[in-house]
Amino acid sequence: MNQINFIKLISILPETFDIKFLSKELGISRSKVYNLIIQYRVPYYKLTRKIIIFKENFMEWVQKKSITPFMNLKVIKDLPNLFSPLLLKDIFKISKSKVYFVVKQYNLNIPIPGKKIIVSKEELVNKFLNLIYC
Repeated sequence: MNQINFIKLISILPETFDIKFLSKELGISRSKVYNLIIQYRVPYYKLTRKIIIFKENFMEWVQKKSITPFMNLKVIKDLPNLFSPLLLKDIFKISKSKVYFVVKQYNLNIPIPGKKIIVSKEELVNKFLNLIYC
């Protein structure tokens, strides 16, 4: 990857991104992106089968700094204590159906009678710490 592409990439990174985003922005195949992530040990989390990279962790990796733990990432700290699962759609860049699958699979919802599904930030952090971090 040449330096000009890399500088352009850093300037347009969203708070979270995935393999598909990197593939499109770098103009290389997804398999090449997977290989680069593994080869250069880019920090990521694996949510079900989707690889999620946080901009904050990526920038720390680029600058060879220590990686901020999930619970201390700005995007997670900014979450309210209780929130709609649809916020996860924006944070993790996943579909609405995948959001509800994740909420159900990881048992993230707080049962509140007569209310919609509510997710606890504390539960999200606790469950996410058990996910694969590489």
